[in-house]
Amino acid sequence: MFLAIDIGGTYLKIGHCDVGTGTITNVTRRGGVEPLIGLDGKAELDPVELLAKVRLAVREIVAGGEVVDGVLLTGQMHSWVLTNVRGTPVSPIVTWRDTYNDLADNSEDSEDLLTSVSECLGNHLIESSGNELRHGIPAVSLFARTRGGLSTQGRTLHTLTSFVANQLAGQSNNCLIHLTDAAALGLVAVEHGNWNREIIYRLGLQQLSLPTIVDELTEVGRMPEFGIPVYVAIGDQQSALLGFKLRRSEISLNIATGSQISRIVDSPLANCQTRPYFRNQLLATFTHIPAGRALNTIIGGFARFSGMDDKDAWSKVLYRINEIQSPQKLSVVPTFFQSPHGSAGTISGLTESNFNAEEIFLSAIEWIIKTYSQCVEKLDPDRSIRSIAVTGGLGTRIPYFRRRLTETFSNREVRFFDGDDASLSGLAILAYEYQIGSQKKK
Repeated sequence: MFLAIDIGGTYLKIGHCDVGTGTITNVTRRGGVEPLIGLDGKAELDPVELLAKVRLAVREIVAGGEVVDGVLLTGQMHSWVLTNVRGTPVSPIVTWRDTYNDLADNSEDSEDLLTSVSECLGNHLIESSGNELRHGIPAVSLFARTRGGLSTQGRTLHTLTSFVANQLAGQSNNCLIHLTDAAALGLVAVEHGNWNREIIYRLGLQQLSLPTIVDELTEVGRMPEFGIPVYVAIGDQQSALLGFKLRRSEISLNIATGSQISRIVDSPLANCQTRPYFRNQLLATFTHIPAGRALNTIIGGFARFSGMDDKDAWSKVLYRINEIQSPQKLSVVPTFFQSPHGSAGTISGLTESNFNAEEIFLSAIEWIIKTYSQCVEKLDPDRSIRSIAVTGGLGTRIPYFRRRLTETFSNREVRFFDGDDASLSGLAILAYEYQIGSQKKK
């Protein structure tokens, strides 16, 4: 039995993986590490605490009598941490929510961070790294931190999950990172699958040591205390798409805390992001579309106004929206957080009859679905794809959301994936394909 571990933003999800069948069973959740959010835009995790949580989970399972043949890992992308030559972390884990700009508090010297990075790189290098330049991308946050005084001399750069994988395996040198994970740093030539040295040089990061990129499910090393093999960590988006068996003939629509729309391609599409996938394929994708986090903001505001807790407020709104056939003429743009779609939301068209949480909530969903429709058109300009695969709790569990998605994409098949363990299932499928523990399948 293998352990498959998904390191999320607030908890660890752990399942038992049967490599012989590529299936996941006995999924449990454990508490994760609370993020530290600073007023200066910093968004960080404690790497020592996170690693201790993962180690403890494995130890307790082994101590309970389970025979563990290996550890498979996935988890949140677009996060980074630095270690020294001994493998000890010398920085926090800087997460995808980071918007720190070391000059932002000085009005005379302040400048737009993204403009600075864009001018350093130019369009060609940005496109080669996946055409994704925004706050939260490690290339941007590393540039901001080093400009603010962070030293890179004698440091090794890891993602959140490559740090955990290499540390579990006792590796401080000869570290490995999977291409799906490495590309999320914004420092990789995506189509070629290697570090883009020109990007690294232009951002002033040339003193960093970098793990070796691999594109197969490769053993990193073995846990010193148990001798259990640890395998290179996989990007959670790619693992999830593999987990619910995305077909080349369909578009993936994942609706959770954030949301992404993707399709499998052989070469980059214009005007969208490019990410590596498996079997030498790529993903054309749009990411960070406001979804659950934005809706949580609306519900949280309603809860504070009414003196309820968030859980009760969610229950009340979800119950009441079942009685509403369609929202009134109310415009809600739920871009309450920094994203490619904006950084400040708006609510307009309020009247006495529609000034309530339910109407605002539904109108926000309408904006989200309209944005999905626009992205789908960009991913499928010739309208050749006939199926939409919907995953994530919001899109599959809220009846209004399901109905409106079906109506909006009525000219296509809409396939709902009702499970919530797609990332773990992807690890199991990948392990099955590579026949971990035996000779790789031909």
